[in-house]
Amino acid sequence: MLGHDARVPVYPLVIRPPLTARLLLPVVALGLGAAFVGCGFVVESVASRIGFFVAAMVCGAFAVRLWRLAVVLRRDEALVRGVLVTRVVPRRNRLTWTEAAYFDWVDDQGIGHRVHAVVLSFCYALLTPRRYKEPLERADSAIDSWVDEREGSD
Repeated sequence: MLGHDARVPVYPLVIRPPLTARLLLPVVALGLGAAFVGCGFVVESVASRIGFFVAAMVCGAFAVRLWRLAVVLRRDEALVRGVLVTRVVPRRNRLTWTEAAYFDWVDDQGIGHRVHAVVLSFCYALLTPRRYKEPLERADSAIDSWVDEREGSD
């Protein structure tokens, strides 16, 4: 995750779920999509067939999004790829990282924003906690350092 010198991070720093979760979640979504396709062939009504095939396409889109879950730390921003949306979190003076895996910040107009890093809460909760506790702590520590690094440079 970090460069040769542990105190100097190399950007972009990509934080992803463990490979087990990266494979498991899209496979589940694709399996559900396959079930919808199967149901689409069984039903008689055209409207029901269309509905099942649309549901299967949505499952395919979810499979892609679940595969791409990540937090990408760049020098000036964090890219948070979630299940439904991808958000850019600017690296500002009033940026904080919470224990519940949220980025909180205030924009130039004084409006507060919150972005949930699903990759650090949902994916690790699915897996055996002891086995993935260390990678989760490393990822959390890397984000903490990234936030604190900005605070120290102002």
